Amino acid sequence: MKSRKSFFSHFHPDHISGLPELNSPILYGNGLYKASLNKYTPIEKHHFFDGMNTLTERSQLTFGSFNLTFKLVQGHVICGMFTIINNQFVHVADDLMTSNEGAPLLPSVHVDNAKKHFDSLELLKRYASCTLLLSHGNALSGESEILSAISDRQSYLEAITNSSQPISIDAALQDTRCDFLHKEWHKYVYL
Repeated sequence: MKSRKSFFSHFHPDHISGLPELNSPILYGNGLYKASLNKYTPIEKHHFFDGMNTLTERSQLTFGSFNLTFKLVQGHVICGMFTIINNQFVHVADDLMTSNEGAPLLPSVHVDNAKKHFDSLELLKRYASCTLLLSHGNALSGESEILSAISDRQSYLEAITNSSQPISIDAALQDTRCDFLHKEWHKYVYL
């Protein structure tokens, strides 16, 4: 029987809670995963992540016809990871999100990591010719569509980063060209 492998784009509860249902898979993820586990996961569940194989930007894994490489990012969360598949697809986790209908979701970010989230999206521009696979929402393809989606999110993140004091959602979005869903998430930026 082949060993099952599980890759974690990051370690927020909505991405890892199903692990106890799997039968001893081989685990892969960003080496900073314990910071998120300590923050979001009860200590009595940490044992599920024993034996984590930490990935680096030099890691390359092949599964059948799929060649995987990785970019470690600290945007949406400190332990984030982009997975590049055959240099054609990029799983971007939650650094870029849409609704199931493709409407843009406001970046879920805290002021302390808004600059890092901006930087993760800057890195993602290198892959604008690929199809982006989102954990939340539809796949994105087409270089101009991807660059526009990144630009709107970076505009919001830059407004937060450059302000010396908390700013309103309207002020933070004044230079964006889209209408983000979940603007209420902005209240968590400064908590």
